[in-house]
Amino acid sequence: MVTASRSLVRWTFNVAGARCEVIDDTPQRFGTTNPHPVSAPTFVWTVSAAGGTEVYCHDLHTGDRTTHDLGPGRHPGELTFVPDLTRFHREDGGWLVGLAHDDSRNEADLIVLDAAAIDHPPVATVAIPRRIPYGLHGTWIPAT
Repeated sequence: MVTASRSLVRWTFNVAGARCEVIDDTPQRFGTTNPHPVSAPTFVWTVSAAGGTEVYCHDLHTGDRTTHDLGPGRHPGELTFVPDLTRFHREDGGWLVGLAHDDSRNEADLIVLDAAAIDHPPVATVAIPRRIPYGLHGTWIPAT
């Protein structure tokens, strides 16, 4: 089990007990993975905590971390992994979809990041002409 709160932590449980390993001590939260992996997850995506502006992709096998910075005053909320049917064979073949609050406009944006290349610009940004409260949680489900 991997958790994200004050830091990204891996918990390993077995009959002998439990072990806790800090993977990344950067403040972060809202860990998500591809909901349809073929084995144990390789990738975990998180967002910065404590007013940060970053989205992170952690490779659990190599220990590498890739970062996407939304820019000053733009704070990511919880992101959801949405598989891309043309890349379903890859664990990172999909999109990260969620809201980001923009302090300067006091409004939000719906952002879509390529999960395989989060260090690139968003593939889509949709301005939401309203303030969305920090901490809003939701589940994205198909309309049909």
